[in-house]
Amino acid sequence: NTNRAYGTAAYSMGTVFLHQLKYVMGEETFYKAMRRYYNTWKFKHPEPTDFIRVMEKSSGLQLGWYMSYW
Repeated sequence: NTNRAYGTAAYSMGTVFLHQLKYVMGEETFYKAMRRYYNTWKFKHPEPTDFIRVMEKSSGLQLGWYMSYW
């Protein structure tokens, strides 16, 4: 009746995803990678794989396992 489940899934899960990724990568590396992602893809149309690719290149980590579990 209230669409609460939809709101939770649609708006909260992105935050959870980024907070967990920041924990995995480390705060400093995460913010460096986010800046790199923004500067690389601003005014363009990235796909989800583009985001992970930038995060992997910036951190030196393989994040395929994280995406599989997500």
